[in-house]
Amino acid sequence: MKLHPQLSLLVAGAVAPVLVLAVAAGALLVRHERQTMQSEAIGRTRSAMSAVDAEIRGHFTSLQALAASRNLETGNMTGFYDEAQRVIRSQPDWLAGTTPTLHVVVTPDGERIERRFVHRLYSVKEWAEMLGEAGFQAVDAFGAWDGETPITPEVWRLILRAR
Repeated sequence: MKLHPQLSLLVAGAVAPVLVLAVAAGALLVRHERQTMQSEAIGRTRSAMSAVDAEIRGHFTSLQALAASRNLETGNMTGFYDEAQRVIRSQPDWLAGTTPTLHVVVTPDGERIERRFVHRLYSVKEWAEMLGEAGFQAVDAFGAWDGETPITPEVWRLILRAR
């Protein structure tokens, strides 16, 4: 009997358990890393949601204060107008039609990059005027892709067809 095949079998028998252990350890490590990244992403998302919730709560509180106005209740529109002007000064985004936004990106090495910017919110009328200035003759506005749904406060989409 030759020695070479027996040595090969002995080496394969010794290496196989180590190889199986390495693959199993690698799979466990990958699963653990995936779970860690997922929990960190959930934490960051919850943090962002909390910030958005706080912003929305602030707007609702201001609106509730206006809705509870004694001037509005008694029909004193001049007094209510003055109150509303004070509230609007404390909420500049309402008047400007803008929404401040904060994007946070966390790189794989843990660096946190924050970028603040403002979204400008245009009304249907403003879009139609801009499209008219760009040379379009007719602009139709819809609340869905079907080309029939009208614009109402309940729709969350604005679809414009310009010709």
